[in-house]
Amino acid sequence: MPYLKLLKSLICLSASIFFAAALFSYNEMDPSFNKATNLPSENFAGIPGSYFSDPMLQLFGMASFAIIIIPLCWAFIYLYYEKVSLWFLRILSALVALNAASLILNSFTFTTYYFKYTGGSVGILWSNFLTLHFSKDIVLTTSIAIFITSLYFALALYK
Repeated sequence: MPYLKLLKSLICLSASIFFAAALFSYNEMDPSFNKATNLPSENFAGIPGSYFSDPMLQLFGMASFAIIIIPLCWAFIYLYYEKVSLWFLRILSALVALNAASLILNSFTFTTYYFKYTGGSVGILWSNFLTLHFSKDIVLTTSIAIFITSLYFALALYK
């Protein structure tokens, strides 16, 4: 079974490399779900990378980069411990972590165009909804705690 363990690890590592290449080489002029163009994709991951990175960055903003870490950690866990259990709950926890990170990043403002909406549309929606009912400090503190807890579970760092 060492080959199966290695194969699972390589699949997770490949996913992490794809996510990193797609997100770091994002270009808003690349073809995507909301941009029809005949121009070739400048994304390092090609057309699939441009179709992946555009909605991720629009929805979650800079929090999208957290998605690179999860399959990378899973690759090392498969390599050294052979098993990542509770897949469904870990993926659900990763989505919770992305939402919390979007909310956290939405509380920061930058002056450059690239960092204009750091939390993406999800961060804006969560922020607008939650700040109607709670203070910004409570929302930020709680979202940091939720992010750390859910990312810790999603990464499967405990034994």
